[in-house]
Amino acid sequence: MPRTDVVIVGGGAAGLSAAGALKRRGLDPVVLEQDERVGARWAARYERLHLHTVRRFSGLAHYGIPADYPRYVHKDLFARYLQQYADRFALDVRLGEPVRRVHPDDGRWRIETQVEDWEASAVVIATGRYNRKRMPRWPGMNEFRGRIVHSGDYRSGREFAGMRALVVGVGNSGAEIATDLVEQAAASVAISIRTPPPIMPRDLFGLVPVQLLGLLFTPVPAPRTLDRAGAALRRLG
Repeated sequence: MPRTDVVIVGGGAAGLSAAGALKRRGLDPVVLEQDERVGARWAARYERLHLHTVRRFSGLAHYGIPADYPRYVHKDLFARYLQQYADRFALDVRLGEPVRRVHPDDGRWRIETQVEDWEASAVVIATGRYNRKRMPRWPGMNEFRGRIVHSGDYRSGREFAGMRALVVGVGNSGAEIATDLVEQAAASVAISIRTPPPIMPRDLFGLVPVQLLGLLFTPVPAPRTLDRAGAALRRLG
């Protein structure tokens, strides 16, 4: 059974960043990734997807996203960056090796995969929060004659050209998918949401990323004042 200092379960952004930080500490972590390439989950997402945070604050530990990337990085470029990151630190990423079980074994950890078992002093779980799609079950869904698509299965608005579309939810994915549907010539696009969202343009006045404003205001110990300032900025935006 192969032995190592640390096994990291998951080779996405969190797993690679943890591995890069540990490598700089003189450890030699092994990253176990179920997909067949680094960044595969990003590459498989819908075509229009971009990071909604600016490049400068979206990189991983000790090696940021290169300066020649755009301010808002496309998902394919982010997948490429993850591979660059793994190459930069010469990370030991074992692809196509999904983990089935992790359990203590005589004072250490045993990590069972579909390929082989590993033994390690420590295990970092970096499997993410979004592996399982959650589809609500509303009355009438079985009788509905149109398409019902989870955002995890959505690829492009081209498939819905000329159709009426309803997007349920207006988080980052919902807002971008709704925009994509409009740009790809859907007949109409509506959004259903429980409460009015605090909508802001990504770049205030087309110049200042709102993420930077959030970072600047974070240390201010006056939440009510910040709420009022945020409301004023939203109206201006």
